Amino acid sequence: DLYWGESISAVQSTHPTQIIAESNGQVAMNVGIKEAGGNLYLRGPVVVQAVFKNDQLIFIMIPIQNNLTVLLDNLVRLYGTPDYNGAYHWAGHRTDMMFVVKDASRNQGLIMMGDITKRR
Repeated sequence: DLYWGESISAVQSTHPTQIIAESNGQVAMNVGIKEAGGNLYLRGPVVVQAVFKNDQLIFIMIPIQNNLTVLLDNLVRLYGTPDYNGAYHWAGHRTDMMFVVKDASRNQGLIMMGDITKRR
C-alpha cells in the first residue's frame, strides 16, 4: 500500500516509520505495513525499507524469511517468467523488481522494487 512518488509525510501519516539514513536529498526509512494483505503473496505485518529522493518514493526493499520456492512460484504466476542472472528480474512499465535468494538454507531472500521513471 505504498505508491511510487508518495511523499515522506504521506507515508509517515499512515504507517509507523523510522528514518535510518539521510544523504544527498535521499532518505531511507523503515516502514511498517500492518497487513500485507496478500500483496506479492505476503501476509501479516511486514517491515520494508523505503528510499525517497526529492521527497518521492523511488525504491522499496522487502526482506523475506519464508518458503522461497513457494514465493518464487507465486511471483512467476503473478508476473510471468523472470530473467535470471544471479537474481530473478521482472521489468514492468513502471516497476523494476528483483528477487534475490540470500540464504536458501534459512529461507532468507530479498525483494527489491524500483520506480523506473525515477532513474533519470
